[in-house]
Amino acid sequence: MRMIKKEQRCYKGAKKMNERQVILRLICVIILMVGICHASSMIQVTATPLEGRLTEGQLITVPIEVNMSNLPELLGSYTAVLSWNAKVLSFSGYCAGSTDGFDSPVVNSGEVNSGRLIFAAANPLGAHGVVNILTVSFKVAGAVGSNPEIDLRFSAMAAAKTFTDLLQYVGQVQTGVENLLVEEIPDEYRLKPNYPNPFNPSTQIGYELPEEVHVQLVIYNSVGQEIRRLVDEKSGPGVYQVTWNGCDELGRPMPAGIYIYRLIADDFSAKQKMLLVK
Repeated sequence: MRMIKKEQRCYKGAKKMNERQVILRLICVIILMVGICHASSMIQVTATPLEGRLTEGQLITVPIEVNMSNLPELLGSYTAVLSWNAKVLSFSGYCAGSTDGFDSPVVNSGEVNSGRLIFAAANPLGAHGVVNILTVSFKVAGAVGSNPEIDLRFSAMAAAKTFTDLLQYVGQVQTGVENLLVEEIPDEYRLKPNYPNPFNPSTQIGYELPEEVHVQLVIYNSVGQEIRRLVDEKSGPGVYQVTWNGCDELGRPMPAGIYIYRLIADDFSAKQKMLLVK
């Protein structure tokens, strides 16, 4: 009798697991019917360089994030392989995930010289929302015109508590490097015209640095009062682009009018005008 009861408890547990999986599939079907997303992309994964542009000798950072917001499940465990073109990117190191419970990954860095990093982690409590599981840094070593070819693949991913297989819900990993090529190091300082101009609500400001230097990019109103300090840090040589959202340091929207942005880098200083419209 004791054996029968034990088997019954085990069966009921398995039955609950199956019911949860059915619920997940029903959620996917409903979402598909209303046209929100595909079942295979309910978990969105990104491994995109923060810098957005590459120049020889530049250090870049690639945070790896798993977005669980579209599922009721919690991310519990994973095993993943990050690969890249080792002729273009030289592995510099990694930081453990910044999300609680994923801050102690197991990382195999034995193949980084060949452009391959294997890592895994498990969190019995699980995590929801956007989960940062690892952040990898590289030095750009490739020739001008070469592509880093960053790729990320999961061999396992499971939910916490229910152990549901999550791989079926993972969409294509977004790396943002399809058209990202190594660029030449600029030969001089340059502040570019913002685009669009006039603008509403935001605009892009570009500038180029031929060497490592402390950079300040500051927004002023038409009477010379400082409105926003977009950049105030040491930066390496390269091509940069910053977004101004039309707000001051406190996040308050600024009125329509003419604004001035100024780049200060070592002995170089340049400024441009832009027009915010409403």
